[in-house]
Amino acid sequence: MPKSKRAQRVVLTKTAKKTREHKTNYVEMVREAIDANERVYLFSYENMRSNHFKDVRLHFRGGIDKNNKMSDNDENDTSAEGRIFLGKNKLLQIALGRTPEDEYSDNLHRLSKDLSGSVGILCTNQSASDVEEYFATLAVEDFARAGATSPRTVVLTKEQVETHPVSMMEQFRKLGMPVEVKNGRVALIG
Repeated sequence: MPKSKRAQRVVLTKTAKKTREHKTNYVEMVREAIDANERVYLFSYENMRSNHFKDVRLHFRGGIDKNNKMSDNDENDTSAEGRIFLGKNKLLQIALGRTPEDEYSDNLHRLSKDLSGSVGILCTNQSASDVEEYFATLAVEDFARAGATSPRTVVLTKEQVETHPVSMMEQFRKLGMPVEVKNGRVALIG
């Protein structure tokens, strides 16, 4: 009997696993950035979107001037001005050193202890005041994600609630709104 094509297992991903060579290259890349720059900063982030973070990376690479515009001048092109490493916290810990005996440079094991969760490291030659000022003034307005609390008070009228389908009644109740179904429509109580 012929073999059925329906019983075959289909691999949904074509990505190869990261090899040990790739991981050692990453550790070397972090260590080279530490050697090339004078300062290393640890920063945390939340609710980050890649299109906004791209501007931060370009700022520390030297690709954006103070007006957040791309510069094509070769004079300002300092590719070693800064480097940001995100994710792979365990590899970053290995690159920095977890204990005083295996740390790559002085006191980097202290930084390694704080590498957990949504954090990254920034290697740069810029002064501490410049970096702190940049991050203190960095605020980008964007659409809220699911579960975010609103900074403003939102007022809904009975007419606005009636336009929603009955299936949304549970979501309104989770938000604390007193609603019920009247004549096949969602209505506010009170």
